[in-house]
Amino acid sequence: MEILRIGVQKMNVLISLLMILNVFSGTGLTKDIRGDNILEPVRDPFTDDNYNIVYDEIYGVNTVVYSNGQQDIYFDAHGVPIDAETFLSMAVFEDNTSKKHVNKTRGEIVPGEPNSAVINSYYESYGTEYQVSPWAQNDYGGVTVSASVSITSNYSYTVNIGSQGIAKIITKIIDLGLEFNYQTSSETGYSVTFAVPQGKRGCIYFRPIYMNYNSLYIDYENYGHRTKIITPEKNGYFTNGIFRLVVADPI
Repeated sequence: MEILRIGVQKMNVLISLLMILNVFSGTGLTKDIRGDNILEPVRDPFTDDNYNIVYDEIYGVNTVVYSNGQQDIYFDAHGVPIDAETFLSMAVFEDNTSKKHVNKTRGEIVPGEPNSAVINSYYESYGTEYQVSPWAQNDYGGVTVSASVSITSNYSYTVNIGSQGIAKIITKIIDLGLEFNYQTSSETGYSVTFAVPQGKRGCIYFRPIYMNYNSLYIDYENYGHRTKIITPEKNGYFTNGIFRLVVADPI
C-alpha cells in the first residue's frame, strides 16, 4: 500500500459522545440525522481492501482512505489517536456466539488431574462494531453533536460443557493471573471528542476488544471437554476497545 501525506482542512465541528454500545448498527445502511436520506454503506478495511494508508497531519497518525474518499481515523479507548497499522494488526475475528463444536457428554480421554482445567492458548480479538454517534455534517462550522450511550459486554463460551466445567476454567484463568470479566459496563462512561473537517461529515464507531481462552476441562473420569471462553477486556472501569472516526464527503 502506498503511504501518502495529506493535509486536512481546519477542523471546526466537534463530535462528543459518552461510551455506549446499544444504539446504531455499525454495518449496512445508515440514516443522515437531518432526514431520511439513505447514505452509502460505511466501508471497512476488513471487508474492502481498496484503500491506501494515508498520514494525517492534524492527528499525526496513519489513517485508512478508501477509493470513494472515506477516511478512517482510529483512537484507543481514551481517545488517543493510533496508527491504522496498530488497529489492523489485531485483526483476529471469530464468531463469539456460534456453537461450532457439538458438545459431547464424553470427549477424549486425556492425562491430568480429574476435575481440573487447562488453558491451551489465548488471544485478543475484536467484537462487533457499533455506531455510537449520529452523523454530523460541517457545512459552516460551530456544530456540536453529542451521544449519550452505555456499553455493556458479557462473557460467553462456544460450547456449554456444564456449569462445573465452566467455573473450573474461569477459576484457572484467574489463578494464572490472566484477565477475566463476567461483565464490563459503563453507565456514565468517560467521553471522547473528535473534530470533523469543515466541508465534511463524520460519525463515530466503537469496536470492543475481547480476550479468548481456548480451554479444556477434565472431568472426574478423565474425559476432556473443550470450549472457548470469551471475556470482554477492561480499560479502567470501562469496556476496552477502539474508536473509529469516519470522515466522508457531504451529501
